[in-house]
Amino acid sequence: MSTQIKFKDVKIADDSFYKRQSVKVGSKTLHTPSKSIDIARVPIHFNFADELFGVKEIYKTFTTERIKNASQSGAEEEINKNINRLEERNQNENQVTLTFAEFDEKQIPTEKEIAFLTDISYVHSDLTPLPLLPLFCRQITPDTIDKYESFIKASIAKIDELNNQPMMGVIPAAMPRDFLINIMNIYENNGMNAFCVDFQGSTTQGSMSKIRELFRIMKQKKMLEESYIYGINLSPGKLIKDKTILPA
Repeated sequence: MSTQIKFKDVKIADDSFYKRQSVKVGSKTLHTPSKSIDIARVPIHFNFADELFGVKEIYKTFTTERIKNASQSGAEEEINKNINRLEERNQNENQVTLTFAEFDEKQIPTEKEIAFLTDISYVHSDLTPLPLLPLFCRQITPDTIDKYESFIKASIAKIDELNNQPMMGVIPAAMPRDFLINIMNIYENNGMNAFCVDFQGSTTQGSMSKIRELFRIMKQKKMLEESYIYGINLSPGKLIKDKTILPA
């Protein structure tokens, strides 16, 4: 079982929760804060300077039908080949790769679907993210939160059946704040210290108070100082049309 990453040189700003740190993921080290590169959006022959590399992000979306088709034909081989081609672009020996698998359905995936999603992420990542369930998470209620908790536990267990690398927990920004403690309890109990906040196309402005609650929970659990927090599907918001210079 391997769920944790390691940290050193942690420095937290006095007036915020922003921090600088060196994050050890297996044999690789990345420095935060940093911005990931969605390699699918980069031209094939475009090369980045080595110092710009930190995280290479790969994002794949699957439906029940696509998983069924891949599991019963040669389509799974093509999916892996496609991801391999993305991994090979702009190679850097110290670059951490994260491959996210989104389940594009309103229901919780079955055990077989969880196995497929986590296998795709595991074999193409240095740090394995749990599957993303944006459609389900947008409709979470007190009556359905237990289904999502069971899904998280099942995903961790499935990865851990054959695991030699750390995992990354997912925190849906759309989840009501009262359920954050439930999710963080599961991650804490499994020794996880890397987390992805899935903004699902929203901006940070809409989630600021909820993120503060998340940080409060992490601080109470003594997880805030030594944790890696990653944001995905974050919208930049609307540009101010009548401004020629925008604030950073």
